[in-house]
Amino acid sequence: MTSPQHELLIGTCGWQHAAWKGGFYPDDLPADWQLTYYSNEFRVVLVPRVYREACDDCATQWLEDSGESLQFVCEVDVGVHGAPDMRAVLASLTEDFAWADGLGRRNAGVLCNVSRKFAQHEDDLESILKACTHNAPVCIDCGGEAPLPWQRELLERYQAGWCWHGDSDQAAPFTGRLALTRIAGETQPRELRAIVETCLVQGRRMREADAASVSALLIDGDPPSIETARNARVIMELL
Repeated sequence: MTSPQHELLIGTCGWQHAAWKGGFYPDDLPADWQLTYYSNEFRVVLVPRVYREACDDCATQWLEDSGESLQFVCEVDVGVHGAPDMRAVLASLTEDFAWADGLGRRNAGVLCNVSRKFAQHEDDLESILKACTHNAPVCIDCGGEAPLPWQRELLERYQAGWCWHGDSDQAAPFTGRLALTRIAGETQPRELRAIVETCLVQGRRMREADAASVSALLIDGDPPSIETARNARVIMELL
């Protein structure tokens, strides 16, 4: 039987947070050792686009610095900063997925932040999903809104996920091979338990259809709350 630890990966959005120094990270821990330290406690991490832009061959270094069990989720943006045309969007996605491929089997998938401009037009969203079809599993994030029926139909057609933000008034709209839940700020234990429970139940349903599916809970914020991430892991182990 699959253990809860393998049914749901728990981690944070990024690991390079100055506010963690002296708290999560020891004061004397060199910056180059932060990912190694992080990977001793968590099994997944979101790689913000700015991290990739800061170094030339960071993927190779990150793989060397982290434990074998750490999985990476790469973040990409589609029309979030400005409004490029679709040709530019597709070209950028090709480059993004090529970069993510460099993480090999440690690449859990890609979180694609899609602007409202593209997410609300069926042809645009389908073009984006089609461009992602032959690469790593992808999950679309449009800011927390539940997918409309036509959007969900597209997600299912292209085996893509829709990022859930833990809203208590809607069911987690998990589809595809990559289910991501992204929450920010301090979360009360009862609410956090409900989110973890939903992730586990929906993740199991996904794996019944595809054993290779991945479900992950990512704690966001400035900085992400280590306490929330740890509490989520304890809750998962108790369920």
